[in-house]
Formats: sequence, structure tokens, C-alpha cells
Amino acid sequence: MLLSILYGITDLLLGLLMGYRLRQVEPLRSMAALAPRPIFIIHGLDDSVVSPQDAYLLYEAAQSPKELWLLAGAKHGRAYNTDRTTYTERVLRFFHQHLSPSEVVPPSVALTSQREQEVCVL
Repeated sequence: MLLSILYGITDLLLGLLMGYRLRQVEPLRSMAALAPRPIFIIHGLDDSVVSPQDAYLLYEAAQSPKELWLLAGAKHGRAYNTDRTTYTERVLRFFHQHLSPSEVVPPSVALTSQREQEVCVL
């Protein structure tokens, strides 16, 4: 009962403040429609907000090209902060593999500040 009330309030607030409702946010339903765009799913195995099982489901629903990386020790939205070096290497490798050379920033381009690094992963 309480969960139902909280869901309703959350859904109402999202509609009023953000212009969409919870039922409109169903990535599993939309995943196949993204093809032929490359999909790279990065998910932390210690995520307590979204189950890592959801990453598997999204990966299975996606069309190729696709890649799934499950990162041990990473909480929700914290993969970059958990292992910055590996995160950067894997994302750049994915970009190099699936984007044209003119769209990819060379790995030798160093980010000069913490703020630039934070913006880069958004």
C-alpha cells in the first residue's frame, strides 16, 4: 500500500516537474529500436538502485553491435569513480571501434581538471 502511494506521488511529480511519467521510461522496450547504433552497457555489480540483472536483460534485448561490462565493486552510477583507468580505456576502445575517427577524441588528449573529467563522463 505504502509503495503504491509512493509510486503514485513519484509518477505525479515526474509528470509535473520533468514532463514524463514512469511508464514512459522503459528502456527494455526501446532497446531493439536503437539498432543499428552501437550499445555499450556499463553496470556496477554493487548497484542497489538498479539490479545488475537489468543490465543482462538490456543486453539481450539490444541488437548488435553491443557490449556489456559488469564492474565489480561499483555502485549505481559510480563505475567511473570505481576504476577510472579501466573505465576510460574501455569507453575509448568502444568509441574507436564504433565511431568514425573524426568523432573520437584521441586517448592522448589529457583532461586538465577534475571538473573536465566529471563532465566527460556525463
